[in-house]
Amino acid sequence: MKSLWSRSSRSMAFPTFSLLSLYDGLLLGLIHPYLLL
Repeated sequence: MKSLWSRSSRSMAFPTFSLLSLYDGLLLGLIHPYLLL
């Protein structure tokens, strides 16, 4: 039961993490030109 829960939580956490990193990269890409000015 525990291994099943950890596997499901890991599969749930991975898309969230990739989405967060993608959003973070997009935000950095938008802010970066302002940081260069």
